[in-house]
Amino acid sequence: MSRCRRRKRPTTPVVLGCLLALACQDDPRRHPGNQSGSPATESPPWVVLLVIDSLRADFVGAYGFDGSLTPRIDELASRSILFENAYSVAPWTKPSVASLLTSLSPETHGVLDHDGRFDDSGGARHVVDGLAPEAHTLAEGLAAAGYRTTALVANPWLRKTLGFAQGFDDFIRTPPARSAELVDRLGEQLDALDPAQPHFLYIHLMDAHGPYDAPAADFEAASSMAGIGPKRALTAAERSAVPPYLRAGSWVAGAAGKDLARWRAAYAAGVRAADRTVGAILDALEARGLLEHAVLVVTSDHGEELAEHGGWDHGHTLYEEQLRIPLLLRLPGDESGGRRPGAPVSLLDVMPTLLAIAGAPTSSGLLGRDLRDPAPVDGAPPLLVSGVKSRTGLHAIQSGRHKFVFDEDGGVGRLYDRQADPAERRDLSRQRPETRTTLERQLARLRADAARDRFGDAPRVPLDPALAVRLEALGYLGEDPPNEERATRR
Repeated sequence: MSRCRRRKRPTTPVVLGCLLALACQDDPRRHPGNQSGSPATESPPWVVLLVIDSLRADFVGAYGFDGSLTPRIDELASRSILFENAYSVAPWTKPSVASLLTSLSPETHGVLDHDGRFDDSGGARHVVDGLAPEAHTLAEGLAAAGYRTTALVANPWLRKTLGFAQGFDDFIRTPPARSAELVDRLGEQLDALDPAQPHFLYIHLMDAHGPYDAPAADFEAASSMAGIGPKRALTAAERSAVPPYLRAGSWVAGAAGKDLARWRAAYAAGVRAADRTVGAILDALEARGLLEHAVLVVTSDHGEELAEHGGWDHGHTLYEEQLRIPLLLRLPGDESGGRRPGAPVSLLDVMPTLLAIAGAPTSSGLLGRDLRDPAPVDGAPPLLVSGVKSRTGLHAIQSGRHKFVFDEDGGVGRLYDRQADPAERRDLSRQRPETRTTLERQLARLRADAARDRFGDAPRVPLDPALAVRLEALGYLGEDPPNEERATRR
């Protein structure tokens, strides 16, 4: 079924009023607390989207981590709808967040990779893809429904020059390593806002992101937790694959740097710090009486590899550890809290869900669905995943229990049974050739659909030298992993 390409058009007040009236008419989901089915009269809820960069689902207690690593997130999860099988559609921030904010595939919005990063045209060392102005964002949709929109983001990629500020009244960037500053800025914003007007807050944290330099107290606490796992010496190949920006700690060069458990604890320390920041954000909202009636989504833009397939960091492969993320939807009054749907969902579903809850008109062509609508576990549509850093030829499709990863540059494809082999270790291409063929064809169709609806070439944006230095310190502009099969590692 074809989809119309979306284009922004000016919306007159009369048309907007009609759209809002139709969106709100007799829909009990317009305000989640309304159970009677009668038209809702209360004000639209505040909407808070909280993204914890690089947070793997399996390092969250509510998702099974053994240890009290994320007590504030776990407590929130008990009052939320927790989606057991949630996925990103790209393994790193720029394409993933572009999909989160547009409900479009990376291959449609075009914010893909670092292709051209050494292009010296215009005197810029780095030239990268930006989000096209034609893309209609979540912030723009909520703004059209009368919301004031604010973003507080700590990831350097999320910039106005790259298109991520589309629809935001206030777009505030804070240093990646200073979550306390972000929380302070949030408090200032909340105190300045009119509580009678509905607001959309997008907050993006970097506590769990490398270089794994969380406070020593967080490391000490995380190290003793059973979820870290046993000590295991890294192989020479695993040690050589550690990217330069993760080698900053003095411990890396010693014996501790050769122990997988030490690395997992270092990452977990950042997760613990992120949980503390989440708690501070929740406290700031609650202290101002804003939390009870707010809609809150807590998720991540992607996961993190910790040597599962021989590598580290994120953005280089399309395996489970880099794609599976937590996703919580907390509704006003804790409605439906405690539910744990098992159907596969993705970040593409966040935008249509929040627009529906806010009673905002939706654009045509959204790939996601309203997460409040039940979906059968086996009935979820196939999910196209792409956007690997520095490469456009690597793609994957997740369909039911199977996943097919295809590297068109090398002509290599691998098939995994995610139910029997959740770690994605055994390639079943030869054992199940019919399944591989089916998924390969589905992958080609999804890519053709995405290409057909693409907004043309993504804007090419030069990065100033100071930003390039900051991004390099976070591992974004360094060399690719020293591994010939980095894209399809076992």
